[in-house]
Amino acid sequence: ELSNQEITEALTPAHLQRIREVKNQRKVLQESDTTLASEEGRLDDDLKRNDQELLMIESWVEELGSARTRIEELKEARRPRAEIKLQVEETPSPEPQKVEEESPPPPDQNRPKQKKKTSGRKGGLSRRFALRGLT
Repeated sequence: ELSNQEITEALTPAHLQRIREVKNQRKVLQESDTTLASEEGRLDDDLKRNDQELLMIESWVEELGSARTRIEELKEARRPRAEIKLQVEETPSPEPQKVEEESPPPPDQNRPKQKKKTSGRKGGLSRRFALRGLT
């Protein structure tokens, strides 16, 4: 058998260069393996997150479907009342009832119009609701 020293002495510069190349390739492959492992972990996390989001969306779709069903049920329950109301309106009453509506008093032409005052804060929803009284 040859000793390590004999082997080292027998190597030519081309052999040494090839050994360096193989070591560099091994180092690059190890770094690639590490990068791939971390990327695989990240992709697994993304896949789990996507699965959770998909389950959440599916539950929303189910809720929307049940809400639509409930709306349809309520509409169906409401239709008979509307039909009854139509029947009552179509049936003439024995004595027409006159309802006298009071007309608002005529505005005083000489008096200037008063501006309505708003209450509430000056921003956001409160303002929106406060301004409803102005229209």
